Amino acid sequence: MSKLVVQKPKSRYGGTVQASAITPDDLANARRQAAAGKPGKLYTVLDHFLAIDEEIGPSLQSLRSAITEHARPEPMDDSDEAKRQADVLEAVFEELDVFALVDSLLLGHYYGMRGAELVWDQVSHEGRSYQAPTTFEELPQEWIYAEKEKATDTHTTLYVGAAPYYSYDPGAVLLYTARKLPSHRNIDFTQFGVGLAAARFAVFAHFNIEDWAALNEAFGTPTVVGTLLQGWGPADKDLLEQAVMGLASDSRAVISEKTKLELLKNHGDGTNLYDRFLDVCARARARIVKSESLTDHQSGKGSNAAMLTTNGIRVDVARYIARRVERLLNRRLIGPILDRNFNARLARLVLPVQAAEDTLGDVRVARELYTMGVPLSLRQLRERTGFRAPDDDADTLTQGNALDPFRGL
Repeated sequence: MSKLVVQKPKSRYGGTVQASAITPDDLANARRQAAAGKPGKLYTVLDHFLAIDEEIGPSLQSLRSAITEHARPEPMDDSDEAKRQADVLEAVFEELDVFALVDSLLLGHYYGMRGAELVWDQVSHEGRSYQAPTTFEELPQEWIYAEKEKATDTHTTLYVGAAPYYSYDPGAVLLYTARKLPSHRNIDFTQFGVGLAAARFAVFAHFNIEDWAALNEAFGTPTVVGTLLQGWGPADKDLLEQAVMGLASDSRAVISEKTKLELLKNHGDGTNLYDRFLDVCARARARIVKSESLTDHQSGKGSNAAMLTTNGIRVDVARYIARRVERLLNRRLIGPILDRNFNARLARLVLPVQAAEDTLGDVRVARELYTMGVPLSLRQLRERTGFRAPDDDADTLTQGNALDPFRGL
């Protein structure tokens, strides 16, 4: 296969903004251009928050680590040929550094899209040479855009570099998208990825209240908090709800004596609404990136799959993202490798996502059994929790005089 090079586009398609000068106006302008198919400025804004925010970067890394940790090639049946193909893919993965490739593509969860160019060469394995990618180049985010191919077109086409994405042969370019691409429609880049939503809360954490208010004006969603005071009744609540919702599109509101409207501002005492909302914003950014809101409290709500976690991420969400990456790589990386070196496709890449062991949940189940009078093994419980038996009486930690391993839970 010839070494196809992704050509730099003729312009930056929307340009960039200086990270040190990001304002609500910049973000509003970036959103408008991204909605029109030119996400260059939006990507620069997202770059900025990814670099400086204490919640977005670590949360994204937790997600990426959970998915890349167990990446491996797998034979599709028990035949010797399938096993040989899996062995060859293992050698290709080491040369290509497939872990780094998957890790890079998963940034598309944040940006919405992420591209990489594959560079093909020869890979040696057990005395034979195989055609395969040996390295990859991360494509600049602003090289991904949409425009009309012809002036008469009624829709925009997705471009990667100077060429439409569909024009690249399988095995040349990988493009991870956080959702299915529309067919024959204008591409709105604000509809992909979680970065824009996370950036809204990051502005409150890293800038001032005026910027936060201006940002929400740019989004069309001003931040107003309504408070019901002591002695309120149903009529007060209804009136307050109307006032809060009315301020979303108007500057006038009617409230009762038993209600209050507040603007978010910092009074400097460390115990006010500003500080509490700062914490809310921090949790929101982590949840937007990692989708962990159903696992904050083991309350029994939601499906079992949703309650299980890995790296603090809901397993069902992590597995969904992993399946999207699997399909992309098996279609545009693994498939072309096998087609060029074998007569059939008998191996594939798998990205298994494993739930972290829920030790606390197991202990709670054991506690319920214990209170029901079901005999349990204390040795097994210690093995499950990792706590060994005490050495002697001086080493024994008990609560009260009775031996109750569940007391205090």
